[in-house]
Amino acid sequence: MNVNSWALMVSFSALICTLVEFLVPSNFQGKAVRIVVSVFFLITVIEPVKKIKEIFNYSKDFIHIEENINLENKYLTAYCVDAFKKSVAEEIKKFLTYIGAKSEKIFISIKEDGGLCAEICLNEDSSSHELKNQIKKKLEEDFKISVKFLNEG
Repeated sequence: MNVNSWALMVSFSALICTLVEFLVPSNFQGKAVRIVVSVFFLITVIEPVKKIKEIFNYSKDFIHIEENINLENKYLTAYCVDAFKKSVAEEIKKFLTYIGAKSEKIFISIKEDGGLCAEICLNEDSSSHELKNQIKKKLEEDFKISVKFLNEG
């Protein structure tokens, strides 16, 4: 119900209520009719308040839906970040295999500035200083991934 139709309804109700009050005698029955007419007019005026209440209920529903979407987005974002980290770790593992190094574990983390950090645990036979420098140079210079070796002694 828009404002124009509500105003028209209130005006029409006021006209009818006024006519009924003029036609009703002023005895006891007339007072009862006037009370009924007043209640009718009051209901006519207040009717849109129920609609406003429904609008607020819809707003609460939309807020609840928005909260659920945000929660789902957080889960989706976490899933995407984990998949990205796993993908980067697999690519590093392929590179290590290509240059003849073997790793026990590769941990990928995202730094506060958005950069990537790879923590690599090389096997004993792949942990030479020269090999580590080659890995570090390739990942840091070409891929902008900072490298930390977990089994440095």
